[in-house]
Amino acid sequence: MKKERILSEDSVLKIEEKIRDVEKTTSGEIVVAVTPASSRYLDIGISVSAFLSVFSAYICARFIPGSINEFITSLYSNYLPEVMLSFFLIFFFVFNLLFFLFPSLKFLFLSNGRKEAEIHKKAEQIFYQNHLDRTLDKTGILILLSLLEKKIYILADEGIISKIGIDGLKKYAKTAAISIKKKNAENGILETIESFEKILKEEFPPKKNNPNELSDRVIFQ
Repeated sequence: MKKERILSEDSVLKIEEKIRDVEKTTSGEIVVAVTPASSRYLDIGISVSAFLSVFSAYICARFIPGSINEFITSLYSNYLPEVMLSFFLIFFFVFNLLFFLFPSLKFLFLSNGRKEAEIHKKAEQIFYQNHLDRTLDKTGILILLSLLEKKIYILADEGIISKIGIDGLKKYAKTAAISIKKKNAENGILETIESFEKILKEEFPPKKNNPNELSDRVIFQ
């Protein structure tokens, strides 16, 4: 994935610099990740395409014969199953192509619960893949930006949860999502990091050596 399609190089540098500055004043560890989508939602594209294709094939079989010449009408009468199947396959290909080219169309058929479940699953995957669960004081924080869903999702380890709570994480994510919807990903991420800055300084002050346990680089997946 090309960074410039999501954040400019300057934006990435600002975010990484902000992470470094915050982590100098706390033992907390912040990781930012960006993904084009938390899921490809293949089942939605296939099932909706199948339904629309059946409906479209029926409409064609029902209304086209009477409006064309006798040969076509006869063809429909003698080979209706084959004609219906041909229409179905053509429409199925077209609808799937549309969902592939414009993945946001799938959102018309997605519930908020499904989107929340998929972005949570993606956040967990990145969280454990990048060892955010292995910090000494359980202070790993993942800030995940999913572009298709236009959402920021925050996943934190037990140490952070014990001070902020699940509702606190959701509150920070909700506030940042306003900037994301305004197509300002940089501000959304920086605001989220700043939201954690004060509480991290208070609840998780830096240790004597204060090691940097996790990379400050923005992760692109």
